[in-house]
Amino acid sequence: SVSPGGIGGQDHRAPQQLRKVVGDGDGGVGRVYLNTIHCGDAVEHLRTLPEGCVNCVVTSPPYYGLRDYGVEGQIGLEETLPEFLEKLRTLFAEVRRVLRDDGVMWVNMGDSYTGGGRGSGSGKQTTNEGSLINTRSADLPAKNLLGVPWRLAFALQDDGWILRSDCIWHKPSAMPESVTDRPTKSHEYVFLLTKSPRYWYDADAVRESSDYGGKVVRLGEKSFGKRQAAGMGVEPHGSSAHDTYTVPLSRNLRTVWTLSAEPNAFAHFAAFPQKLVRRCILAGCPREVCAECGAPYVREVEKTGGTIGKSWHDHSDDMGKGMMQVGGSLGEVGKKNGNGYQRIDRGFSPTCTCNASTRPGVVLDPFMGSGTTALVARAEGRDFLGCDLNPEYV
Repeated sequence: SVSPGGIGGQDHRAPQQLRKVVGDGDGGVGRVYLNTIHCGDAVEHLRTLPEGCVNCVVTSPPYYGLRDYGVEGQIGLEETLPEFLEKLRTLFAEVRRVLRDDGVMWVNMGDSYTGGGRGSGSGKQTTNEGSLINTRSADLPAKNLLGVPWRLAFALQDDGWILRSDCIWHKPSAMPESVTDRPTKSHEYVFLLTKSPRYWYDADAVRESSDYGGKVVRLGEKSFGKRQAAGMGVEPHGSSAHDTYTVPLSRNLRTVWTLSAEPNAFAHFAAFPQKLVRRCILAGCPREVCAECGAPYVREVEKTGGTIGKSWHDHSDDMGKGMMQVGGSLGEVGKKNGNGYQRIDRGFSPTCTCNASTRPGVVLDPFMGSGTTALVARAEGRDFLGCDLNPEYV
């Protein structure tokens, strides 16, 4: 199924037909046509793609034993949890191959419970929070939380992935559960994984508002002690009795994401919200890459004015040296003893010397479902590739 052009939002580039990312390739690995959804087995389709052809992966695999999508060969209805995890490991091994070395992967995963003999677990959905009564995990007593997200994360670590972050998707409007012997589940996990210690990540694209933005504080104030000041980018020295600090208006993205569910017009009951996908794409997929070699463009930020020294050290770039993230608060002013500094966004620059034209970065979702990843990718000026077994979803 082919979906060219600007679905899900205004396409600010010229109208175009399907565009080829790479050449014919070797050994049966062929062309990559962008903005297409493959209807069929994801592993088989990924094996037809060349290495390093996507910049970012945003996906939510089927949860174990929770839903029956009505298609033969689907993942999620395996007889045992190890079998389910092994299928995902096989798939993510192919995902790892087609992801660039500087790419990132976001994986949303919910959890399941072992059952008490009240159902077979075959597609029974008690809530959207993943609390299926599942009787097929005989290794654990009934009513056990299986810990599927972390079991998957650890399995991917064993396969060579670097687990960078465990974000909590907090659902303020969580669906009620008919349980009286435990809390109602109102969160899921979103894992950030990479292939390499150095990768493309745009922290400035997803900064959030600071709790005390614009406040001028003394480092000795109770709510901003020395350890907290260092966490805000200030390294105090001596008694610091007269040092002051203007809290930036924004801060680096935190790991707890409070995002409400969104209405979905399609017949798919497990879609994640566009707000969640947008956050992952903005942070993890470059808007522009070199059309010749695929190297991403990185954000350039200039510091002007102020004194950045021993007693005022900006830690925001410590993770982002080289071609990794460029952090900091754009267009905001920090002060030490009255001397301010400003970080100015200078746009994006290439990380290669090809001097070629550019094309959008590519987002992959091997479990496309209702197409949220594709919709957000096009709305944000990126291209997409996707797979799904269900022809109705495609």
